[in-house]
Amino acid sequence: MKMLLYILLLLAITAAAALHLSPALRHEAQGLLQSSGLQTDTTTVYKWRSASGQWQYTQTPPPAGTPFERVEVRSDVNILPLPEALQRED
Repeated sequence: MKMLLYILLLLAITAAAALHLSPALRHEAQGLLQSSGLQTDTTTVYKWRSASGQWQYTQTPPPAGTPFERVEVRSDVNILPLPEALQRED
């Protein structure tokens, strides 16, 4: 039984090393995970109000001195919240 565990551990270490050392193989493995739904992409966006009062969502931080909120966006969910004007109190 111990020998089987050692073999499995050795295989896992070998697979991890191969993925770490081969960017092409790592990219292919990430593509497979994403297409299977096991891994999702996340992106950081910045939410802030412009000088005219409009909400802005950008991938780059706003101008210096502008208050902002950092939002983590997942590829498998809706990225924008429902605007306050459309929200209902039930």
